[in-house]
Amino acid sequence: MMLLPCDRDGGECADHVQHFALDGVPAGEEIRMKDVSDGHHSFRDLYMHRMALTLALAHSGPGRAWRTKLHHPDDSPMFEGMFLVGIELAEALHDDQGGLILYHHKLQYWDLFDGIPERRHAPKWDGAGPEVTVERLLNWRKGWKVF
Repeated sequence: MMLLPCDRDGGECADHVQHFALDGVPAGEEIRMKDVSDGHHSFRDLYMHRMALTLALAHSGPGRAWRTKLHHPDDSPMFEGMFLVGIELAEALHDDQGGLILYHHKLQYWDLFDGIPERRHAPKWDGAGPEVTVERLLNWRKGWKVF
């Protein structure tokens, strides 16, 4: 399956999600986003995979990851019921090609991240969005050594 970029102002993506959300749902029935599916995976499935992958990556090297319940004081307040996991990729490459990646997760999963050091608050956000996170992960991957 190939993923195509979305028009963030709505457009095709909003129509596409609406199509999946409404396909086969009786009129008047409430639709929960976590149950919306592309026919293979629901949002719930994808978020659980994301959480498990974050956990695995956070444990991929000593001192690489941290967790906190607070954003930096200069940034917006933390989302209610969430915590943040930060993973530093630059150390893995021993240069500045990596960068920090951040993932918010529901507080109910906090204990799964036991062993990941806790910080009082996150560092100031550098403005990196989802596209930059993917770029940082792919650049980090380029630095892997195959044995």
